[in-house]
Amino acid sequence: MQENQTLTLYPNKTKLFVLLLISIIFVIVGIFMIRSGNANGWYTTIFFGIGALVFIVNAFPQAAYLKLSKEGFEVCSLFRKSFTSWRDVKDFQAGKVSVNTMVVFDFTEEHLEYQGMKKVAETLTGHQGSLPDTYGKPANELAQIMTDWKQKSLSI
Repeated sequence: MQENQTLTLYPNKTKLFVLLLISIIFVIVGIFMIRSGNANGWYTTIFFGIGALVFIVNAFPQAAYLKLSKEGFEVCSLFRKSFTSWRDVKDFQAGKVSVNTMVVFDFTEEHLEYQGMKKVAETLTGHQGSLPDTYGKPANELAQIMTDWKQKSLSI
């Protein structure tokens, strides 16, 4: 790994497009429900309308990504960035969060930030952290890529 080398991964655009289409279909269904006098159509329209907006925003190139560097990894979701040092993470693995297989991880004991949120996340998922996406890769493959980057970076 070179001194200034980074790897940036982006969400799967096909998956975003499919989710956007599904959201738009439900927005249309919600509108028909409203027009036929069913008030639940408002909930459907609003919920899936917001979902459609999120999928549209995440389709922008810099709105969502995972960037790996020698220092750690940066997650960007809806243009909001969060950086985590490799030294702050014990390990990465593929794990189930609800019905999704995602990359999950736990922080080292030395990592003192977000204590309350880590406890909530661990109660809900069994792990203190997770990535919001698998960035076009199977979760186990992405977990291995991140493990490799961590090991190489900490051995430099």
